Amino acid sequence: MFTFYGEAEETQQGLRQRRDVLYKKVVSRLKDLLEGTKWMEQLTNNWIDPLNTSIKKSAVQQIKQHSFNDGLWGQQDNKKTKKTRAKDDNDEKEAMKWLSRMQKLSGILSATPGHSTRRVRIAILDTGCDDDSPFFHLPSNISRLKGWKDYVDGSEERVDKHGHGTHLISLIMDIATDADVYIARVAEDATGLSTASENVAKAIDWASKEWKANIITMSFGYTEEQQCISNAILNALNDSHGSILFFAAASNSGSNQVEMFPARHASVISIRATNADGQYESFNPPRSDNDTVTFGTLGLKVPGAWLSDHIGKKCQTGTSVATAIAAATAALLIGYINRIEVGASSDFILQNVKRKINTHRGMLALLKALSTGTLNQHSLYLTAWQLLDKSEDERWIKIAGAVADV
Repeated sequence: MFTFYGEAEETQQGLRQRRDVLYKKVVSRLKDLLEGTKWMEQLTNNWIDPLNTSIKKSAVQQIKQHSFNDGLWGQQDNKKTKKTRAKDDNDEKEAMKWLSRMQKLSGILSATPGHSTRRVRIAILDTGCDDDSPFFHLPSNISRLKGWKDYVDGSEERVDKHGHGTHLISLIMDIATDADVYIARVAEDATGLSTASENVAKAIDWASKEWKANIITMSFGYTEEQQCISNAILNALNDSHGSILFFAAASNSGSNQVEMFPARHASVISIRATNADGQYESFNPPRSDNDTVTFGTLGLKVPGAWLSDHIGKKCQTGTSVATAIAAATAALLIGYINRIEVGASSDFILQNVKRKINTHRGMLALLKALSTGTLNQHSLYLTAWQLLDKSEDERWIKIAGAVADV
C-alpha cells in the first residue's frame, strides 16, 4: 500500500515516483472506467492529470482540485464569476424561449382535426422516474405514464434516485403532448451503467415486444459496442418489420473521443447538442465517416423537472438532453401525421407516408427536411417549428415530399 502524502524532505525523484504510481494505479484506471461507461452529462473537461511535482500539495489535494465540480451530468460549479452566471442566465432564458416555440407547435399540431386509432408510444431507458416531482402532480402528466419496468431493483413503484431520467421525461412530455410514455430503469446512476448493458438489452426487448413502442430513446453511451444491445436493436427491428425508431446521445467529449455506442449504430439516430441559436456546442463529437449529415438540437441549459426534494426546475446541458428533445419531436410529428385526413384519391399516399415515417430512413428524411444548415459542414439543426407558418395543405406537401423517395 502506498501513501498519498509526501514529506517536505523528499527528493524530486521520490515525488516523481509516487506521482507515477498514483496515476498508474488509481487515476488512470478511474479515468478509463468513466470513459468506457458513462452517461453523457457525467463528464467535464476537468480530467485528472498526472500530478505536478513542482507544486507542494498532497496527492489527495491534487485529486480534489481536478475532480468533477458537483457530481454527474453537468451540475454546475458554485464558484462562478458574475460574467459566467450572467451567460448561464441568458442561456437558460433562450432555452425557455426555444421550448415555448416547440410547445406552441405541439399545441397546433395536436389540435389538428382527425382521429388516430393509436397514440404514439415512446420508451425512455434511463435512471427511472420520480413521480412525486411537482411536474407529475398535474393529472394530464401523470396519466400519460403508461408503463414501468425496473431492471435495477425490481421495484413495482416508479423511482429515480438521480434525477436524470425524471428531467428527460418531463422534456419529452412537454413537447410530445399526445404521446404516452413508458419508462425502463436500466441503471441507478452513471456508475451503475458499467454493468447495465444487459439491462439495456432486456429493456429494448421489453419495450418493443410488450409495450409496442414506436420510439426508444437512450441518453447514454459506451466507448465500445455492446453486442447484447446491438442484438436487441436488430431483433426489435425484425419483429416490427423496421417500424421502430431508436435515438441515442452522441457524446460530450468533443473531438477527444469518437461518437459513442449505441449512437453510432447504423439503425440508431444520433443526436448532438446546440445552443438556442442552432450553433453546435464544442463538446459534440466529430462526424463519423459513414455519416452523411449529423443532427443537432437544443442541449444547452435546458430547464426540466428534477427529484421531488428539489425546488423548481433544474437546467441540464449535453447531448442526452438534446436526444430527448429530438425523440419528442419525432413523436410529435408521428402523432400529427397519424391524425391527418385526406381525400380518397390521396389515401394511398397518406398510408405510405405513415408507414415510412416510422422507419429509420423515413424519419431521417423527414428530420432533414425540417432542419436548417449550420456553419458546420454536414451538420443540421432541427427546426420543426418551421411548420408553424404553414397551412395544413402546405404541411402535408412538405412532409409527403420529404419521404417521397424513401
